[in-house]
Amino acid sequence: MIPIDVRRALSLNERDTVMFFLDEKSRTVILKKEFPSCICCHAADSLRQLPHGIYVCESCLAQLS
Repeated sequence: MIPIDVRRALSLNERDTVMFFLDEKSRTVILKKEFPSCICCHAADSLRQLPHGIYVCESCLAQLS
């Protein structure tokens, strides 16, 4: 569970995905809100959502067809 003040600071909604990173050297936990991106090229524009929360941009989708 993420505290409400942290969720507000990161503009997190109930179903948003969050990535957790651990910097062992500094013993720091880093939270990063994850934004949808193409599974092939990581572009964030012109995305189509496929089943299971997978995103593919229209450019990559055209290449796959």
